[in-house]
Amino acid sequence: MNMVLTVEASEYLERAIEYRDRDRRHIAGEVSRLWVQIVSRIDDPTPCMSRFIEWKNSLKRQLFTSDLCLLARVCSSSIPLKGYAIDFAVEAAKILQNERMEAEQKVEGFCEIARSIFVLNPGEANCYFDQAVEVAGRMGQEHLDYWKAVIELSEQAATIDSPQPELAYRVSRGAEVAYEYVARDKYFDWEGTVEAITMLCPASSLAILSRWRDRDFGWQERILPMALSKLVDMGEISHLGQLSTIGFDIHSRTRDLPIVRVIQQLEDQHGSSERSAEEKRKKLRERLERLDSMVRLSELLARDIQHELDELDGS
Repeated sequence: MNMVLTVEASEYLERAIEYRDRDRRHIAGEVSRLWVQIVSRIDDPTPCMSRFIEWKNSLKRQLFTSDLCLLARVCSSSIPLKGYAIDFAVEAAKILQNERMEAEQKVEGFCEIARSIFVLNPGEANCYFDQAVEVAGRMGQEHLDYWKAVIELSEQAATIDSPQPELAYRVSRGAEVAYEYVARDKYFDWEGTVEAITMLCPASSLAILSRWRDRDFGWQERILPMALSKLVDMGEISHLGQLSTIGFDIHSRTRDLPIVRVIQQLEDQHGSSERSAEEKRKKLRERLERLDSMVRLSELLARDIQHELDELDGS
């Protein structure tokens, strides 16, 4: 029980840290908006703007693309700050290009960048709008159908006696490409993808998930339990073997994990064994009490018989 409480406490701590960092990033965005809006009203904003850029670059986490687009919009309407508008737009575009996110988010992001600098530079805005159209053109139900077919073929090609690590790796790389064509994360078949990779090569599955984590692909707290559950179903690891993953920080972020279920199963088994032992002791005590009653009854009968014998001998 103490282990479960520790996991739950760690979960709340991780959530608190996550919310704190998220709040700080939002606060930094609000500060940047107010800062640039005030600077845009100054006659000579260059010194203050240089100080703002220095502060922005010192942030541990970069601003959201929406914040950068608003900064670009404000700077576009100020003649002394027009040069900064393009810089903010370029920075926002780099975030959209480099970070993994839903295709729908990328489309909205590029459109927002285009709107923010359209007044200043229509040609540059059209380039960003073209990128939004390009990303939108990739999305479609047919891509999900193609990937579903790949998953089913992978499952059919998987054999327990003949692992295929190279094919598993190629499927994992294909998943990263296929994800770029999915409008939203919820439409991507994460469970089917992870299970197909695990079936192709159980020994390589966790290594592949580790590479995904290094490339910031997927939510580890969601996909790692999928792989562990599949490995257990395939008999590659035992329920107790999952205890080896207790060092991963994912166990502090969600309760619905194999490791927590294993701990609960162990506690249930321990509790059931204690209950069975108590029931056994109770039955033995009842038998002992019955035997004790029989002994006392035998002693009474023996005294009565002895008394009758004494009377017969006296007569």
